[in-house]
Amino acid sequence: MSPEEIIYLSVLLVSIPIGFLFKKGGLKTKQFGGAAAGLVLTLATCHIHTLHSLITILGTWLIINISPRACHYLTLGWTFSYLLFFRTVTFFDFPEPTPFTNAVQLLLTLKMVSLANEVQEFTQAKKQEVTSFSKSSVIGVIPKMPGLVEILCYSFCYVGLMTGTSSGGYKSIPVLFFTFLISRSADGEASEVTYDYETIKNIDPHGTDFCVKVKDGMRYWNMSVQWWLAQYIYKNAPVRSYVMRSAWTMLISAYWHGIHPGYYLSFLTIPLCLAAEGAMESGLLKHLSASQRLFGDWVQWFLKMRAYDYMCMGFVLLTFEDTVRYWSSIYFCIHGAALAFLLLGKVLGFRRQQASQKDKDGAVESLQHME
Repeated sequence: MSPEEIIYLSVLLVSIPIGFLFKKGGLKTKQFGGAAAGLVLTLATCHIHTLHSLITILGTWLIINISPRACHYLTLGWTFSYLLFFRTVTFFDFPEPTPFTNAVQLLLTLKMVSLANEVQEFTQAKKQEVTSFSKSSVIGVIPKMPGLVEILCYSFCYVGLMTGTSSGGYKSIPVLFFTFLISRSADGEASEVTYDYETIKNIDPHGTDFCVKVKDGMRYWNMSVQWWLAQYIYKNAPVRSYVMRSAWTMLISAYWHGIHPGYYLSFLTIPLCLAAEGAMESGLLKHLSASQRLFGDWVQWFLKMRAYDYMCMGFVLLTFEDTVRYWSSIYFCIHGAALAFLLLGKVLGFRRQQASQKDKDGAVESLQHME
C-alpha cells in the first residue's frame, strides 16, 4: 500500500469509533463535534489546502444569501468554476493540493450544489405559502434558511467527508443530516427517520457485472454520484432529447472527475452506447420471444462488458493521444459496433412502423369494402 492509501484507511478506521462516541451525545455534541472531527481530519490530511474548502463554502454562503431564488444554478456555476481553478493552481504558482484535498473538494462541490437546491426549494415553498395563504406541503424542504455556522458544520461533518454522498430514496445522506441539524435547532425535536444499509450503499458489484445494459450498469456503480447527476444535472439539462441530456450529464461528470482528456473521451462514448441500446430495444429486442430475448440479453451483456473494457482505457491512459492510439489499435471497435447497432435498430424500427401502417391501412380498406 502507498502512504496515501495507508493514511486514507486510517481516516476511515478512526471514523468508526468517533461514530460510537457521538451516538449518545446531544444535538450540540453531534453538530459541533462531528464538524470539529471532520475539520481536524481535513487539516491533518489537506494542511494549508483546506483554504480551498473554506473559499468554496464562503462563496456558496454569499450566493445563498444574495440570490436564494436562483442559488442552485449560481452555486453550480461557482463550485464548478472553482474546480477549474483548483485543478490548475500550479499554473498560478500556487502549491499543488494533496490527493486528499482533491477528494474533499470533489465531495464538497456536490454538497454545496445539493444545499443550494434545498435553499432554492425552501424559498419557492415560502413564496407559495405567501401567495396561497396556506402552508406548503413540499416533502423534504428544509425548515429554515441555514446560517454560516450551520453550513460549516454540514460541510466539515466527518460523515461523508472523503467517502462521498450516499443516495437514500429522496435525498442524499449529507442533505438529510443537514436537514436534521437545522430542524432540531428550529423545533427542538427531529422527525423520526429510519435508515438501513441501502441508504449508504454506493456500489452494487453483482448488478454492475451482471446487468444487461450499459444504462443499468451506470446506476449500479458509484450510486451516490449517479443519483446526484440524475437529480441536479440530468433533470435540469438545457435539452430535452434523452441522448443529448445523457451527453450533457456525461460531460458534467467528466468535468467533475478531472480535466484529463481521457475522461471526456470515455464519458462521451456512453451516450452513443445508450442510443444504440435504445434503438435495438425498440427495433428488435422487445419484439423477440422469451427464448430469443434470453439469447439476446446474453449477447447484449457480453457487448456491455466489452464496452466497459473499452471505455475504462480513458481512465487508465488519461491523455488524448494515448487513448486514441489504443482505440485505433483495436479499430475503434466499440464506436463502430455502437454506430452499426444504432443504424440497424433505426432501420428495423422504421420497417416495423411501415409494416404496422400498412396493416392499419389494409384494415381500413377492408372496412370500407364491407360497407
